[in-house]
Amino acid sequence: MAQTSSSQWRIEAMARRYNRRFDARRDENEPPLIRVAEQIGANFFREGPLDHWMAWRGLWVPVEIKDPDLLGQAHEYTPAQRRFLQFCHSHNMPWRTWRTRADVLRDLGAKVTA
Repeated sequence: MAQTSSSQWRIEAMARRYNRRFDARRDENEPPLIRVAEQIGANFFREGPLDHWMAWRGLWVPVEIKDPDLLGQAHEYTPAQRRFLQFCHSHNMPWRTWRTRADVLRDLGAKVTA
């Protein structure tokens, strides 16, 4: 069933509010990790509840970038992120969490050469 223009407008407005709320809380390691992935050929669309949707080899994959120092801490993921990741897990849908350059290279199948 197609969405009406008013329901589409509401969805877009909610996404804008969500993104404004979290724009100030970006992880410091995000820009360099995104640059590495873009150099390998990935493209990104920033939309919640995770940091980005990555277009990679014909697929959309949600990507969350986390500070490696927060690994395992209770507040590492927001409640909305935990719900989204649980949904992905229960429906066997892929997602990626990147903390380091090595995570990006591993997930995108890149090899480091001399």
